[in-house]
Amino acid sequence: MDNTWRYQTESSLRLGNLPYGDHQLLIRGQAADGRMSSATLSIGVRVLRPFYLRGWFAFPLAFLLLGGVWA
Repeated sequence: MDNTWRYQTESSLRLGNLPYGDHQLLIRGQAADGRMSSATLSIGVRVLRPFYLRGWFAFPLAFLLLGGVWA
């Protein structure tokens, strides 16, 4: 999503508003004297759709709605 490096001083990271799909989180460390590490850590992140937006959920929902209308 972003091709620039972001500097962070906090020890935790929040990834919000990512679109559904597979993403790569790239992390580089920085030494106390300010030198950046040459090694990059790559972590795969998979964002899944909520269950109510998946295809398999539509069929049982339609079945229940039709059953409720029929009853």
